[in-house]
Amino acid sequence: MTASGTVGGTIGGTAVTVTASGGDTATAAALVTAINANATVNKKGYATSALGVVTFRAMSPGTAGNAITLVASGTGVTASGATLANGAGDDVIPVSYVRS
Repeated sequence: MTASGTVGGTIGGTAVTVTASGGDTATAAALVTAINANATVNKKGYATSALGVVTFRAMSPGTAGNAITLVASGTGVTASGATLANGAGDDVIPVSYVRS
């Protein structure tokens, strides 16, 4: 089903939508731009798109990103699940120190 009307989703409690236009690939690209420009959502992660599919990746490493909720909105839009998934391992960002 092709996306139509106002489409997007809610990521971590923040709604981000665009008006579907120019087909699924163009609509997905517009949604990625809107997601990455949103000052609340872009602190949680970043989006990319390919062939009409939007992928959102958490900024938090490991399992912490798995708590980010996803809700699709609009005709022809689905979410992969209720939250992000497949984050594994340590939730701590490694820090390197350089001795001068």
